[in-house]
Amino acid sequence: SLEDAYEALRVFEILAIEKKPLDTADTCKKVLENLGSSSPLKDVFYALKVNGILKCNIDGTIFKDIASRLKATLHDANIKHPH
Repeated sequence: SLEDAYEALRVFEILAIEKKPLDTADTCKKVLENLGSSSPLKDVFYALKVNGILKCNIDGTIFKDIASRLKATLHDANIKHPH
């Protein structure tokens, strides 16, 4: 899972180990799959965290789509639970 991948990457960062044993191409592919779909927000969250470490090549429009989706989620939450 991307959550496990993120935790492994963070441990390597903490230990200051430059060479990461993960297959970066496969992990970035999984990141793109999670960012470019209607994955649960938890999966999007971990995909973004993994991307922050691996710096996968991601099209900027994907980030705009995620921002729109998050705004819609927040809007829906405010409608269901107004302050």
